[in-house]
Amino acid sequence: MPRRKTLIRRVRVRALRTLRRSEIGLILCCAIAGCAVAMLVLVLHDCVAFMQRLAFDLYPGVTLGAQLRIAQWRVVLVPLLGGGALAMILRLLPALGGRVADPIEANALYGGRMSLRGSTRLTALTFVSNGAGASVGMEAGYSQIGAAIFSAVGGRLGMVRDNRRTMVTAGAAAAITAAFNAPLAGIFYGFELVHGGLSARRLAPVVTASICAWLVLMVAGHHGPVFVIPPHPEPAPLDFLLLILLALLGAALAVLAMTSVGLTERLLRRSRIPQWLLPVVGGVMIGLLGLYSPQILGAGLGPIQWHFEFRLSLTVLLALLLAKMLASAVSIGAGFRGGLFNSALLLGALLGACFAQLAGVLLPAHDGPRALFLLAGMAATGAGIVGAPLTISFLVIETTGSFAAAPVLIAVAALSAMLVRLTFGYSFSTWRFHLRGLTLRGAHDIGWISGLTAARLMHRDIPTFPIQMPLASLRQALPLGSTEWIGVSHHDGTYAGMLETARAHDPDLNDLSEMLILGDLTDPPGPEIGPADDVRHVLQTFAASRLTVLPVVSQDRRALGYVSESHCLRRYLAGIYHYRGSDLGF
Repeated sequence: MPRRKTLIRRVRVRALRTLRRSEIGLILCCAIAGCAVAMLVLVLHDCVAFMQRLAFDLYPGVTLGAQLRIAQWRVVLVPLLGGGALAMILRLLPALGGRVADPIEANALYGGRMSLRGSTRLTALTFVSNGAGASVGMEAGYSQIGAAIFSAVGGRLGMVRDNRRTMVTAGAAAAITAAFNAPLAGIFYGFELVHGGLSARRLAPVVTASICAWLVLMVAGHHGPVFVIPPHPEPAPLDFLLLILLALLGAALAVLAMTSVGLTERLLRRSRIPQWLLPVVGGVMIGLLGLYSPQILGAGLGPIQWHFEFRLSLTVLLALLLAKMLASAVSIGAGFRGGLFNSALLLGALLGACFAQLAGVLLPAHDGPRALFLLAGMAATGAGIVGAPLTISFLVIETTGSFAAAPVLIAVAALSAMLVRLTFGYSFSTWRFHLRGLTLRGAHDIGWISGLTAARLMHRDIPTFPIQMPLASLRQALPLGSTEWIGVSHHDGTYAGMLETARAHDPDLNDLSEMLILGDLTDPPGPEIGPADDVRHVLQTFAASRLTVLPVVSQDRRALGYVSESHCLRRYLAGIYHYRGSDLGF
């Protein structure tokens, strides 16, 4: 028996070591976890659909937003009750409303570490928000819980930082694949948004997770695209010019939608309404907007099929677009949880429908491809808001089966995303980081930069002498070669400047050493850094000051040490090699 237990323990240790370190083990973990995440997403999707069907009395097989006849009291009451439920949760259990790192933030700052408990809590709040008809999507909750499960598996197995970031990427990709039945969109979502760029070494695990999630959907009977698109003619040369104009309009709409979210949030939080009561106010506003048209309720996927099949007047379409954008801004600004993927697609479809109507009026002799305009509007607006042109392009392509239009949609999405980046500078996710004071422009691994501070970079062996000390006394106390720099302090011990030892032992000053004091040789205090400043700030200070050495000064003005530019650069390049070597091909 003891030998058998020892053998089992050795086999288990070797298996865990293989899973931690080998790429095959990583792929195996992604395959198993990808299937689990897909099944969880399917369960959550069915639960949300069932909840909406009961709350809004929907017909069987009809999603929220696609049914135009809903009792007015339900349209008003259900969002109000959902907001009330969120308000009670935030009031009675304020910890449940705390901030949780999303997959992008986790990969960028925390090396792929995510809180499974916090992510479960956030997914539950997203479930309540979506079930109550708020104009947000469940995709944020799906990617959150999927990435958190993968992160928990990586942490349980003791994976290194790079592999755990890959697990988070794969988890988010599997969740998006299962949410939209779009494996290519899931893969690009993982790399564009969650990982920060395509990495050849990380391609196999992410693809494996996404494909396994897709296979689970196939087994569950989810076949074919989400939408059925009517056939449309090939675009004429004039249509390509119109598509470029549509990309410009999509970028403008994306910027307007993102700024409206921030503006609505600021207006609501500056009001005298208690913070925990804001979801109730948001629920009232959503219900009132829903009285105009139930299409603004819910995530937004339901009405898209309707607009491909039916045509409305230009004024009605513009009113729907404005109402949907306002509903999304109110939902997020008031504290409902969820994402803007689906809302961005519906806004884009409405923009494409408006554009097709307007083109028909201005160019009556030209019969443009209306369906293609709707698809391009979805791609342009979605790429501008999400900031991931390939993800949105393939999401539109796979959910509509429009593979023949792939080149056009990718070009439109890329143009729109570029315009938003050059004019606005943010996608929706990075805009939210900006509003919180985080300088994140993507999921690139920069968490190690925050940890590489001046306190870790500085040389601590810096003797400090009073500014009134005679130069001759310093020479006796500090022989040449003992240290490179010294600190100079005022009579109260505060920092006064730095002095190079070689300058203090300059032979030209031998005759004046009895008359000079350290204050005569010390330059006035110039640029300095604090012990908590990270390596990025330190390097920027070096570049701006053109100095080779910077003092590290505490808050009470005490000299703690100094940082040399050469040492700072060596440590920074070593960090890039260590943490991003696999992405850069090292």
